[in-house]
Amino acid sequence: MESKIVVAESKFESYFMAFHFIIYYAGAWIIFTSLFFNYLLELSLDYMFFSFFGISTILCGIFWGKIFSKVQNPLFFSILNIPVGVCCLVFWLLNSTVLFIINCLIFGFLAVSIFMGSQYYLKTVFPIYKRGKTFGLFMFIYAIIVICFTFIVILFPARFFFLFFGIIFLITGSLGFFLWKKSPIQLVKTEKKESIFETSIDRKDSIYYLIAIFIFTFILGIAIWQVSTSPTIHQLIMDAGALIIGDLAYTASGVESVTLFAMSGVLVISIPAGVLMDRIGRKELWISSLIFLGLGLSLFGLIVAPEICILTFIIGGIGIGIFLNCIVVTFIDLPDAQSRLYIGRSWSIYFLGIMSGIGFSMMTIMIDPTYISLIIMFTCFIAIFSVLHAKETLPSKEEREWRDCIQYLLLIHMDGICLIHHPFIEIELGDQDLIAGGLTGIISLVQEMTKSKERIEILSQKDFKMLLNYGKYTTAVILSTKDLKILHTKLDQFIFEFEDLFQEFLTDWTGSISIFKPAERLIIRFFK
Repeated sequence: MESKIVVAESKFESYFMAFHFIIYYAGAWIIFTSLFFNYLLELSLDYMFFSFFGISTILCGIFWGKIFSKVQNPLFFSILNIPVGVCCLVFWLLNSTVLFIINCLIFGFLAVSIFMGSQYYLKTVFPIYKRGKTFGLFMFIYAIIVICFTFIVILFPARFFFLFFGIIFLITGSLGFFLWKKSPIQLVKTEKKESIFETSIDRKDSIYYLIAIFIFTFILGIAIWQVSTSPTIHQLIMDAGALIIGDLAYTASGVESVTLFAMSGVLVISIPAGVLMDRIGRKELWISSLIFLGLGLSLFGLIVAPEICILTFIIGGIGIGIFLNCIVVTFIDLPDAQSRLYIGRSWSIYFLGIMSGIGFSMMTIMIDPTYISLIIMFTCFIAIFSVLHAKETLPSKEEREWRDCIQYLLLIHMDGICLIHHPFIEIELGDQDLIAGGLTGIISLVQEMTKSKERIEILSQKDFKMLLNYGKYTTAVILSTKDLKILHTKLDQFIFEFEDLFQEFLTDWTGSISIFKPAERLIIRFFK
């Protein structure tokens, strides 16, 4: 079983945090798209909100990544819902530009912290080999909620949504406080705590993934700007929306119609993408998301009919659906210390990419859409190349299974004496020296019968296997329920390290076994 920090004490807590995550994901999309291009444009504060909200979210990703590397408790980030709710209510009551700027900064700074906190919390609940399909289900629910919210935004004044979110966040924060108030905020211990299933990535690998995030969101930023400012595309989107929702489309903004198309793609792909993430790995899905987004949005210059417009954004939406799964799951796959740090960085890069895409579009507003399509395709190729060089964060099936298979470890001197015996489960193996002598005799007997210098590497019985590996002075034996290649590799590494560490004792061994007690650290390193 996977080693994990168990935070949830009940299913209700897990469901509550899942709600936390989904409602914030949906809320962020609505606030950053529909409300951004409705309510804020009415106030002529669109660039101001864009600048201050974007800057604060970029900085907060780095800041909260550092905080979550030190503090580990759901109470800490759950109660941050309360000031976020207050910010939304202030937006609703807004009558001062200065107050608006202050609240943009506060909202952006706090909102991503709750995003990150709930994301990390869910890491501690769901094992690595189920996270893809779990978050795929979350993304499916998220798409439904965003579609419902979008229709509400179309039908009701934009200000209504700030009131709605303000109330939701205040209630969520209050519930979180009462749910976890008995759990004191604790500092994470300084030693590195790594899950036995989770894969570390080095700085180079993390940069590869962050480059892919930046490019993906950069393309999204370009798309958002094109949708909201290009008269030709805007009219085609209106006509395309009319094919789906009738005259209601002409009361919606272009971004809202695109949201409905894109979320249809997310709805279709989320669960299949999640299942595939757990079966074939994360990298393949990263690449798929970039291909779908690039294919969909590179058609910008070719949009000449409403039907093509719908197809473009549904294909792009499929890419977005896969990407949202990837960005969430990949960085929570990492060991705890890395995970908390890179979750923060990933969201900083996420918003930096969107801001850069919009900023790029502002500076190149006169460029022909065909060239925009070429830029999108070129940047997608760079992102795909980057992901291809990154390390897969989903361990192989063998790596996830081998710890469940091993039962007992023996290290036998060439004289037939047991130097080390270590059980991994509660099992009575009998007299270790008798077993060690018997195995040494069997190995010699098989060599004698076959007239071969090769020594046996496996003894098989119906319910278990004995895997053997040989060094210069010792033989390592592991009792396992399966013959896995990774166990042979680990035995080989273990023997090499053991004989290197104790070489001076093994060359002239006097019979004392106690001198090998420090080898327990090697057992923990290789097998635990």
